[in-house]
Amino acid sequence: MSLVNLLEEHATQHANNILTDGHITCTYADLPPLLAQMDAVFAQHGIEAGVDVVFECSNTVRAAITLIYLISRGISFMLLPPTGDDEKALTLKPLPRFCTHRVRIHALDKSDTNLSPASFLWIEPNPQFEKASDLAVGNLYLRTSGSMGESKIVVHRLDKLLGNALNVARKYDFLPSDRVIIPVPIFHMYGFGAEFLPSVLVGANMDLLENTNVLNYLSHEKAFKPTILYVTPTLAEILMQGFRSPRHYKAVVTSGQRIGEELFVRFNEKVGNTLVNQYGSSEGGGIAACAPTDSVALRTSTIGTPMTGVRLELINETPEGIGELQVYHPYKYVGYLNERGEWLHQEPHETPFTTGDLAKRLPNGSIQVVGRAKNSINRNGYLILFSDIEKMMETIEGVVQVVIVQTPGETVRGETIAACCIVKPTSNWNATTLREKAFDVLPRYAVPDHVQILERFPLLPSGKIDQQTLKKMIQVE
Repeated sequence: MSLVNLLEEHATQHANNILTDGHITCTYADLPPLLAQMDAVFAQHGIEAGVDVVFECSNTVRAAITLIYLISRGISFMLLPPTGDDEKALTLKPLPRFCTHRVRIHALDKSDTNLSPASFLWIEPNPQFEKASDLAVGNLYLRTSGSMGESKIVVHRLDKLLGNALNVARKYDFLPSDRVIIPVPIFHMYGFGAEFLPSVLVGANMDLLENTNVLNYLSHEKAFKPTILYVTPTLAEILMQGFRSPRHYKAVVTSGQRIGEELFVRFNEKVGNTLVNQYGSSEGGGIAACAPTDSVALRTSTIGTPMTGVRLELINETPEGIGELQVYHPYKYVGYLNERGEWLHQEPHETPFTTGDLAKRLPNGSIQVVGRAKNSINRNGYLILFSDIEKMMETIEGVVQVVIVQTPGETVRGETIAACCIVKPTSNWNATTLREKAFDVLPRYAVPDHVQILERFPLLPSGKIDQQTLKKMIQVE
């Protein structure tokens, strides 16, 4: 069934289910006439299937309606965070030069609840446009996070993206009666492909949060009464400050940066013992996850089972059984572009792709991700995974979170590394004493050469830790 037909079905069968952002609310019954009005607005600018545009997407109802429109009409679009009227922001992340137009949402007064597309859509020519691409109709373009280096543009087919979203909806049993709260950005694959789209496909109620903080979330939670929640590890830590009593969510999903076991256990207890850590990527969308009903031990130590149709393999295995994770995915990306719309790499449908993660298969057949392939070094003949150092240092009392990064230089042991640490305000750790304590929990060859204590980690718009900025913050004596 096409998305257009599905939306028409929702407008009849789930007419009163809502999309809200706490300011504006619309129902699924409102969507078909709103999309028809958008046809006229986009036609005025010559935008139709076969045209590539940039959409600066916020977590608002107006943006959600625009997203649904672009997908249902097969218009190729690139998702970017909102910049508003700040043209200076474009110098930091320039617009792709193959997109003809820039689509934004007007920053209207809070008292304005008008849902007429002509009143809130801001469509203008892309000032950096060079030439139209010869790409296929109906693509989604996403910039990779760039957390480990230079970002690229990932290309997805919209029809396959819907198949991926349906996989996710089945994994967590999304239902029309569910109330899905979305505090993570929907301009990123996680919020868009794994939460927003599955909700749209089943006709679930949605509450989109902009500028998420504890008080804002608690206010939305009280009014909306959500059953499904998606968070990042950073957001989970923030929400713990406001969750004084346990909640009872049907499913709570975390993804992105690695979540520490201690935080997983604490947050899991607060949300009704239904927290799962979804494994995915910009290239594959949802790849694997446990079910909320699996044991806590399984949910904290493995990535669970693959989504329907997905197969996971390990290649280049070490004697310890650690190998690179390879994914066979029916709904994967189709390739990478540069900013001019030229192919850097294309992926045949039947070929697997490697995620850049190292993993091992446990005796029960499940797969455990142990770290990034790039996040490992050889010390004294031992392969040291940064994730292992992070986990061990996080067992030190008063240490909240640790991220290991490689630093310039070498010692007799090999390449140098630094531990960037967030500690509890009540602890007395400093860089020197914390490094000395690391000798108690780590073998000597794995102890970081430098320790840096930070109040918080720099984050990308996706919620992942910005590794490049983090490296620049390290002060090596």
